[in-house]
Amino acid sequence: KEVASELIAGPNSGLDSAFVVYTRVPAGTRGPAMYSRPVDELLFVASGQLNVQIGTDKLAAPTHAGVFFPAGLPHTYSNDSSDTTVVVEIVQAGSSSAETLASLMMPAQPKKIENIAQYLRPAKELPPSQLKGGNNSQSEANRASGSNYIGMHYDQILPKSGGAAMHIHPFNQVYYIIDGSVHLDYGMKSIAVKPNQFVVIPEGVVHQFLNDGDQVERDIVMLLPQPAPNLVADVPVDVRFGQTAPFIGATPKAK
Repeated sequence: KEVASELIAGPNSGLDSAFVVYTRVPAGTRGPAMYSRPVDELLFVASGQLNVQIGTDKLAAPTHAGVFFPAGLPHTYSNDSSDTTVVVEIVQAGSSSAETLASLMMPAQPKKIENIAQYLRPAKELPPSQLKGGNNSQSEANRASGSNYIGMHYDQILPKSGGAAMHIHPFNQVYYIIDGSVHLDYGMKSIAVKPNQFVVIPEGVVHQFLNDGDQVERDIVMLLPQPAPNLVADVPVDVRFGQTAPFIGATPKAK
């Protein structure tokens, strides 16, 4: 068995700001030889456990943990468990659309990195009794934790609750559903998004979502790139389906 990766979105497939990759790491397999990137990278363990080596030291990333790798950090990974591990990988896009994931990967040598635990970001799964309405977000990557480009948070949404009403973002957004399901209004469409599915929402596309199921919905949300600190992230939009827009300009004459 070998590690198998699938490119979900990238600069040449609907997302100009980052690469989003879905990877299955079978039991007993290893990822690429130690490498670094000239851009930021984040791995999120959707299921299973990922064994990560950063420099000369190792750590274990449990289910629903993120591991952040700033540019230049030497690292690799393996799955030392008895079950397949599923990983969502986010890699900042390069300076040119011609750059690929392969061209953004450089061989690296192990070296001592101090305090590698700072790069591990485990999320805490909460019981419904401890959740409130809304997203209940836990940050996996933001500027405060050293990530200047990739923003990501882990959300837990109660049944019949959801995020902001119809809105747009001045950045690209990607959802990955872990547990449960959501009803998503996306542009002029309404769709049900199930576990293990991705949704890519380009900058400026109107949307809203609701957990219309009967269990807690859990997801990760990627902000690519994360908005500037003084930028309004959720810009409300007044959308009223089923209404005829007023005619703009002179009233046409009946023939």
